[in-house]
Amino acid sequence: MIKFNSETDRILAAKIQEEGQGHVFDHWDSLSPADQKQLLNQLRSLDLPRIKELIQTYRRGEQKKLQARVLQPAQWIPAASWLSDPDRLQEMKKTGEKALREGAVAVLMAAGGICQPGSNHLRGNFPIGPVSGKSLFQLHAEKVWAVSRRYRATIPFLVVTSPETHEKTQQAFQEHEFFCLARQDVKFLIQDSLPMLDRRGRFILCESGRVAMHPSGHGAALLLLLKDEVFQNLELRGIRHLFYFQSDNPMVRIADPVMLGYHLAGDHEITSKAVLKTDPDEKIGVFCLCNGSPAVVEYSELSPADRELRREDGTLAFSAGNVAIHVFSMDFLRRLRREKRTLPCHLVEKVCPHLDRHGQKVVPKKANSIHFENFIFDAIALAEKTAILETLRPEEFSPIKNAEGANSPATAKEDLCRLYARWLKEAGAQFAPGLNGGEGENAACFPVEISPRFALDGEELREKVHLPLVVQPGLYLDQPGTGQ
Repeated sequence: MIKFNSETDRILAAKIQEEGQGHVFDHWDSLSPADQKQLLNQLRSLDLPRIKELIQTYRRGEQKKLQARVLQPAQWIPAASWLSDPDRLQEMKKTGEKALREGAVAVLMAAGGICQPGSNHLRGNFPIGPVSGKSLFQLHAEKVWAVSRRYRATIPFLVVTSPETHEKTQQAFQEHEFFCLARQDVKFLIQDSLPMLDRRGRFILCESGRVAMHPSGHGAALLLLLKDEVFQNLELRGIRHLFYFQSDNPMVRIADPVMLGYHLAGDHEITSKAVLKTDPDEKIGVFCLCNGSPAVVEYSELSPADRELRREDGTLAFSAGNVAIHVFSMDFLRRLRREKRTLPCHLVEKVCPHLDRHGQKVVPKKANSIHFENFIFDAIALAEKTAILETLRPEEFSPIKNAEGANSPATAKEDLCRLYARWLKEAGAQFAPGLNGGEGENAACFPVEISPRFALDGEELREKVHLPLVVQPGLYLDQPGTGQ
């Protein structure tokens, strides 16, 4: 018989037993009083009815419904179409700039988690500046600051964290005085977490007195906006559109006025960007039509046949890669609130270190657990009018997903160097002999950087750079008058 200190604790334990999760008390007597208190507090914080519903859904095998869906390639606007029409491009840019000047746009960033399991280092703190070594957080914050300065408008910056990273993320901003942003314009939102389960639907203990938890996914960022306090605050500030991105992509054009212009001109509820996917095994989701409705299907949920499917010209049929850049209208969010809509949960398999029945730590070599996540792109299926713009990968997409190899910090830095080198070349700068303009393999050993505080894009750089300029490795251009 397990002894508890209060009637409240006994009632909680009885509820946990009723849910079939009584195994979490198997080693109760061996726990210290502090660990016992920690476990009870954690269990008390869980939304047991929601978790029960998710487990029942999993046991019914509703994930198998994925096999019954009919997928077709998405309809999207190719880059060659909208980038080759300068008049239309300028028109869309002016429309988006007007919204920015009116202070009608807020920026929403999914801050990301830790660098790797077992690490205490935030991904957003990773030094990504090729010359300056500035972090991802600083780079993105400087872009928000630069957009605000360019359009003389206040842009709220919403940063979505998880319980595990919330305090560290706030600390990163506080220690750097919010990276030149006004403190009152940065708001931190915490997504919730859900227990990780074994394949029988039972809570996993990751250590003594602690249930393994996992953030509920980037879709929680959107759900947080639907809460009364957050939504009403945005309304009071006159926000009509939200620009969303994920912190692991250092090349994102934050609050891109051209994208905003297409969003506004088409009266869309959601506008998204995509890149051309050329490798069927690239691990990014794809835009498609699912049973006739616009949607995104994650790489892990796309069948091998669909991943490899090709058109008559040999290109991939499902080639519109999702880069997690979206614009949401506040009218769309208002409708979701009114209709009490939510996002579906996806089952994700993970490797989760855990305690065995003897209380010994086990580190499995393959996926041993499941958890549930909301994906923000599932909102597309709820929207009445959407659009997808293809953007160019070298201009706007180089995510950090791996420690090394493809999509790593090293490749992201190289891609940033190439981007900055192209801007400099287009601005009329000359490159030191043998550097080939920073292109090709030379990018790895040719660090060059342009701070967003100096120029947000190549067009602004052309207005500010003083010629003649001979580009040497290590060039770093910061605010006017501080270029080196």
